[in-house]
Amino acid sequence: VPYTPGGGTDLMARALAQRLTENMGQSFVVENRAGAGGIVGSEVVARAAPDGYTMVIGTNTHASNMSLYRKSAYDLARDFTPVSFLGSTPVLLAVTPALRVTSVQELITLARAQPGRLNYASGGIGSSAHLTTELFKTVAGVDLVHITYKGAGGGLNEVIGGQIQLMFSSLTSLAPHVAS
Repeated sequence: VPYTPGGGTDLMARALAQRLTENMGQSFVVENRAGAGGIVGSEVVARAAPDGYTMVIGTNTHASNMSLYRKSAYDLARDFTPVSFLGSTPVLLAVTPALRVTSVQELITLARAQPGRLNYASGGIGSSAHLTTELFKTVAGVDLVHITYKGAGGGLNEVIGGQIQLMFSSLTSLAPHVAS
């Protein structure tokens, strides 16, 4: 998993590893290799011997990195073979309670009144959260400051604690916090 533990991709990989272990009678281990928007972990798999058991959980970031970076240690089409679509998860907008906004429109109004004063978290440049927020900024006409983390978990903790104002993240990552 080319991301930090605890996020939606990690949880999906762990469920898959458990089923593969049960069905194939051999252990499958999830190894998290976070960094550079998924590039670090993906590169490890691209360089591994093609044994049929070393896999990477690719996300939309896995594909978008090919157009975001001039050089890559791997070629998406040459070095990887798609095996299966595992699923998708909705993305939610999390806003720190400290902002005291109760709607997206209130958030937009506040951000427009304070250009460049609100921060947003992401799991790195080119990550889903980064690209989603950049689209949001363009559509809403707001100026937000990007703060990168090694993974979604660190950013989410900062949003909950009020140090960062907002973050787009997967339902899987946010569900426990929404419920509480």
